[in-house]
Amino acid sequence: MAVSRINEAGLNVNQYGNRNLIINGAMKIAQRTTQSTNAASTGYITLDRYYHEMKVNTDQFTYTTEQVSDGPSGFSKSFKLTCTTAETALASDEYGRIYQAIEGNNLERIGFGTSDAKEITLSFYVKSSLTGNFSASFYVNDANVLYSKAYTINAANTWEYKTLTFPAYTTAGPNIDNTQGAIINFGLFAGSGSNTASTNWATYSQANLLGGQTASIAGTLNATWQITGIQLEVGDTATDFEHRTYNDVLMQCKRYYQIIGDASNTQR
Repeated sequence: MAVSRINEAGLNVNQYGNRNLIINGAMKIAQRTTQSTNAASTGYITLDRYYHEMKVNTDQFTYTTEQVSDGPSGFSKSFKLTCTTAETALASDEYGRIYQAIEGNNLERIGFGTSDAKEITLSFYVKSSLTGNFSASFYVNDANVLYSKAYTINAANTWEYKTLTFPAYTTAGPNIDNTQGAIINFGLFAGSGSNTASTNWATYSQANLLGGQTASIAGTLNATWQITGIQLEVGDTATDFEHRTYNDVLMQCKRYYQIIGDASNTQR
């Protein structure tokens, strides 16, 4: 029987496992609950590793978040947000985002703060009832710098694949420890005080938190936004999503949140 061998030198390093810096990118783990109805709060509400922050002054906006059995080919689950009470007028300092914090221990490979800093590429599938420009941004905690990029949803209620590449940053990087090293933000709405487009790394300012965001989930009753297949990897090219076993992803999530006993006794 002929035996084939893989020539290691011919493989791109991104073809190896554990390349995705995002945990629960396929939206399969929801230890707390699979649905939160008419929420107006901030925090970890439904799916593991995804923090909700809605900065609204009038408190009109409410929303439902849920894990749903809807996704593009290859994905059985997605995260869905639905506007249940619309914000009648979006103030300049109001914004909404979903984000994932990445532990510094997992960021050594990007080399930020060194002469060997690497580009990083974010890829994901997104679907919304609204068309227009949304924003994603990458914040490096210890360096206190942020880069935001807009992406366009071209067709309503249609899964679309997006890729965004962020340049290397050599000046400073995250501390390689068990604290927050970086944050990936996904914008849901942004007033004029939060959506200034950026063209390079800049010291953090709320002004460019969600640069280029013009679409607003908060402004339209029953508007929806869904996402799945989130991947963040080293390099300037997005590779196929790294599917991992359910158990692998569950164990990754339990590093940060685990139910012990009943739901009223938790560790976070």
